Amino acid sequence: AFPGVRLGGYDVNPSAIAFGRERLVDISFRVADFREATPAPADVILSCYALCYCPPENLDTVLRGLRVAAKKGLVLAEPLPPPEGLIPDLPYPEWRHPYQHYLPGSSVIPMPKIDRLDGAVVFTPM
Repeated sequence: AFPGVRLGGYDVNPSAIAFGRERLVDISFRVADFREATPAPADVILSCYALCYCPPENLDTVLRGLRVAAKKGLVLAEPLPPPEGLIPDLPYPEWRHPYQHYLPGSSVIPMPKIDRLDGAVVFTPM
């Protein structure tokens, strides 16, 4: 659909990667944990409901790596504050992070709420 565009992605779950590889053969997938992996340089990096699983103590390092790798921009579709912090009453830790604190100059785009996903943060590096 988009000639000359290369797409890639990674996930910590090997089953999710296998699912993607079976159905989207033109996309490069790899198993990796975003807290440990160095993102490959790209024009645009999209995170969709992944950074909410990043503990606050790792967020600055993860976002710094994404900012360096994203040449033209970041799009973070994630649960957004308020309230900020750990989302209560879940069987696993999931956070609402203050992305604009870490990405000065970013814009928030409200979106229809889907479960806890309620917005996107768009950041364009200077």
